[in-house]
Amino acid sequence: MKTLRPIFAAAGASVVSIIVTTVVTIWAELSAPFKAFLTNYTGHHWVTKSFLSVIVFAACFTICWLAGSHVAAPRTKKALIALEIVVLVCSVVLLGFFIYEFVKA
Repeated sequence: MKTLRPIFAAAGASVVSIIVTTVVTIWAELSAPFKAFLTNYTGHHWVTKSFLSVIVFAACFTICWLAGSHVAAPRTKKALIALEIVVLVCSVVLLGFFIYEFVKA
């Protein structure tokens, strides 16, 4: 169905974008040179991560859109379930990481 294609593409792109943002956030907190590398592009590492997230989302959305020309409801449902799981897991990972960093200090 045509209406499922953008939902499928957005879910897939969101999954990849969330994972990339989570990895880059933790990596930047653990590596001062990497955080400085991010800061060099826009003046602040948060802004660079935001731009990176938008770029990754747009690229993955396009790829998923092109790959999902015949998206059925079950495939879209699986993509949305994957999105829910990734949101929960990455939220717990980030929360756990920052709690650990706070307690460790």
